[in-house]
Amino acid sequence: MNKIGFLALALLWLSLPALVWGESRLLRDEEVILLEEFLPEGESVKLTLDEPAPIFYTRKAQRRLGTLEAPQEVELLAFDQFGFRIRGQATHGQVAGWIGQKTASGLSAEDVQNLAKLAERRKLVRELIANQEVALGMTPAECMEALGSPTRRASTLDAQGRSERLEWITYEKIPVYGYVTDPYTGAAYRQVIGYDKVETGFLSVAFENGAAAEIQEESEDTKDRGQLKIVPLPVEFPFRP
Repeated sequence: MNKIGFLALALLWLSLPALVWGESRLLRDEEVILLEEFLPEGESVKLTLDEPAPIFYTRKAQRRLGTLEAPQEVELLAFDQFGFRIRGQATHGQVAGWIGQKTASGLSAEDVQNLAKLAERRKLVRELIANQEVALGMTPAECMEALGSPTRRASTLDAQGRSERLEWITYEKIPVYGYVTDPYTGAAYRQVIGYDKVETGFLSVAFENGAAAEIQEESEDTKDRGQLKIVPLPVEFPFRP
């Protein structure tokens, strides 16, 4: 290999980590909100480009990737305070990158704020579900994702609309101990060999307009669940004027 070829290969090798790191950092940036992390499955947000526009690799308009064709509809992938990360058709083919928020139409400033609220709410709900907890403002589906299928459910329809109540029997796992003999030494030692599921009480959640409005709990468990948690009410999607 000649000197020029070697230098070109060396420069390419040195640039690869920066490119990978840059994209990885971009997607992990706390200021960037990824739609795939909170949108309902199968849903997407579309924007409209009325005029050709430049598209960039980074959200700070670095490394131009090409020019987007117009008019066309593009898919919103992520956003920050000033820009949209979209997937669309450029003059050289399909591309994903960043454009300015004023470049595309289809979302108002209020819509963007609602998207940010939706992302923040989903983050809170995921933490509750991971801890098998429920909170005021959660939907029936979210509560069932946290606690499993309810033991009992009832619904009421009146002049004010439909209300629903879900109830769960709560359990505690009690370790069962036994003695196990070491096959090599013959020594017996005590260890957990299983768990018994013991009923400790019940949890009841009443829903109004699709969100938890009341939580009742009766339990023999001495553990304190702490202060009642509240999450923002679900934001309607897709957004409508």
